[in-house]
Amino acid sequence: MKRNQILTLLVMAGFVILAVTPIFGVRPVDFARDAYNSAREVQDQEPSYANDESSVTETVSVETSSTEFEYTFTGINDEDPEVAKAAVYALSNSLEGDEIKILFPVVEKSKHLEVQKAALYAIGNHDSALVRDFLIRTALTNEESELAKAAVYALGNSVDENNVHVFLEILNNADDIEVRKAALYAAGNVEGNAAVDVLAMVISDDNPVDLQKAAVYALGNTDSDRAVDILSDVANSNAATDVKKAAAHALGNIDSPAARKALIQLIENQ
Repeated sequence: MKRNQILTLLVMAGFVILAVTPIFGVRPVDFARDAYNSAREVQDQEPSYANDESSVTETVSVETSSTEFEYTFTGINDEDPEVAKAAVYALSNSLEGDEIKILFPVVEKSKHLEVQKAALYAIGNHDSALVRDFLIRTALTNEESELAKAAVYALGNSVDENNVHVFLEILNNADDIEVRKAALYAAGNVEGNAAVDVLAMVISDDNPVDLQKAAVYALGNTDSDRAVDILSDVANSNAATDVKKAAAHALGNIDSPAARKALIQLIENQ
C-alpha cells in the first residue's frame, strides 16, 4: 500500500474511534495529532526506492555506452556470391578507421573469387597504413594472380603522391609479371609528378618490353605535361618498336595541344 494511503486511513480511523467513544474523555484534537504522528513515523520508516532506481538506470547507461562493435568470422559459407558481395560493400560503408580489418578474413576465406575481390576493393576505399600493408602483402604473397592484381588496383584507391613508392615495392618483389604490370597501371592513376617519375624510371631501365609498354600506357593516363615530353622522347628513341608504338598511342590518350604537336612531329620525322 502506498504511503499516502496509509496516512489517510490512520487519520480517518482516529476520528471514527473518537466519534463512537466520547465517554473515555479523550480530546479529539489530541487523538488526531497522535494518529497523524504515528502515520508520519510509518512513512519515515518505509524504504525509499527512488535513489536505487536512479542508480540502476545509470549503471545500465554506462554499460551500454561502453559497448564496442567487434566480430570475428568463424566461417564463410557464401553460397550466393552476389548477395555476399552486396553485404561486403554494405558492411564496409558502416566501418570506420581500423574497423575495416573485419573484412580481411573474407579475402582469405571466401569460396568465391568475386567475393574476395569485392572485399579487396571495399578495403581499398579506406585510406590507412593498416590497409596499405594488408593490400601489399596480398599482392606479393597470394598465389591467385587475379586476386593479387585486385589487391594492387585496390591499393591504388588508398595511395597518393606521398606514398606512390609502394608500387615500386610490388614491382621489385612480385614474381608474377601481370601483378607487376598492374602496379604500373595503378601508379598511372595517381596524380602528381611522383607517379610520372616512377613510370619514367621503369621505361629507362633495362626492363622486359611488356613492363616498358605497361609503363608507357600508364603515363598516358596521367594527363601530365611532363608525361608528354617523356613519351615523345621514347617514341623518338632506339627503344623496341612495340614500346615506341605504345608511346604514340599513349600520346593520343592525352588530350592536350602539346600531345597533338608531339604526334604531328612523329608523323613528320618517321
